[in-house]
Amino acid sequence: MAGPRRPCGATTCKCAKAKRYWHKSWSISQSHKGKLRRKSIPSRLREEVDLWLKNYWEARELLDQVSEEYWARLEKKPQRK
Repeated sequence: MAGPRRPCGATTCKCAKAKRYWHKSWSISQSHKGKLRRKSIPSRLREEVDLWLKNYWEARELLDQVSEEYWARLEKKPQRK
């Protein structure tokens, strides 16, 4: 999850006057069907989305471990002639 700063767009906000006042905005991106897609994350959902990401990477690591185990099994089997 990325957190770049950007102005909100309101002309009366102090962020319109100087870059140092820009607001932090959270977004998440994913490669989908060969294209990058991005979604803004409201501040109220940030902790929940962080948990989703943690769970995703944990599941991905487990799948990699299963894949490695099966690969090792294939290498150990005698090949037919």
